[in-house]
Amino acid sequence: MLERLLLSLLFVLPSSHFNTVQSVDVIKEMKNTVTINQVAQAVKDDEREEKQIHIKQVGMVNKLKTESETKKTAEKIINKKKNNDNWTTYRITAYDSGVQSTGKSPGDKGYRITKSGEKVKEGRTVSADLNILPIGTVIEIESVGIRTITDSGSAIRGRRLDLYIESHKEALNFGVRNLKVRIIKMGKGKI
Repeated sequence: MLERLLLSLLFVLPSSHFNTVQSVDVIKEMKNTVTINQVAQAVKDDEREEKQIHIKQVGMVNKLKTESETKKTAEKIINKKKNNDNWTTYRITAYDSGVQSTGKSPGDKGYRITKSGEKVKEGRTVSADLNILPIGTVIEIESVGIRTITDSGSAIRGRRLDLYIESHKEALNFGVRNLKVRIIKMGKGKI
């Protein structure tokens, strides 16, 4: 390594001033003046510089990977959003847990229990045609909000939904509405 360094110095210096004997003398003199520690330090400096360059290159590659992955993720979200922006009009009514809505009274087996086995809950429970929207399907109803299909009803067929509302009076006041619905996540038939 040291000899390479010294030889390269010979090429840098104008060769016309040295003859062969003088060149050998210069090399011997340079060997004596350049210490092993200086050479070792020069090698360490070169290695450190190479590592820094490598680290920068790796950082740039990682940044490109991250940017690429971020772009792919964003594209997936956009595509998913496009797919889920399909709003369909449903006929929506409301029901409560009373006998007039469910045919069940307090004390009856299954009173206030949905098809999924959960207790009815205002702001969550929706009945649907389970052949179209299986239990566990998460939907968004225009001007109502996000709900989960947890129940079914004998009169709920096709594009019809029945929202659970605690109060019988409020359920009646809801009436019948044609609202847009979109699927956020398709259920698997269970919660």
